[in-house]
Amino acid sequence: MTRDNQPNPPDLPDYVCDAIRRRSSKEELEAVIQYAESLLEYRRQNLQPQDDADENRRSTNIDDLPRNGAPERATLTKKQIDGQEYYYWQWRENSTVESAYCAPVDGNDLSEEE
Repeated sequence: MTRDNQPNPPDLPDYVCDAIRRRSSKEELEAVIQYAESLLEYRRQNLQPQDDADENRRSTNIDDLPRNGAPERATLTKKQIDGQEYYYWQWRENSTVESAYCAPVDGNDLSEEE
């Protein structure tokens, strides 16, 4: 594949796509793929509900949370307002950071901040 025929990047922040695009060797790109797959598996295992019998407890799977208009590339963040914690989706639109309310924090730490 020539440089002119490079695949279009997925709907991710530019800084992510640019960093991947700069990886010049096949070995570096393979390492990125391996890391992404390992991270995905880790997140899948660690974001599953701990007790399936407790149906009153909110799911700890990020994919189950309401998007409220947030795009798939949005990141889940936690904000504290008047002593209460809430989850918000945040993403970048051009040069502006946008956000959308998600849910109150109920003891399940779902934020992707590490």
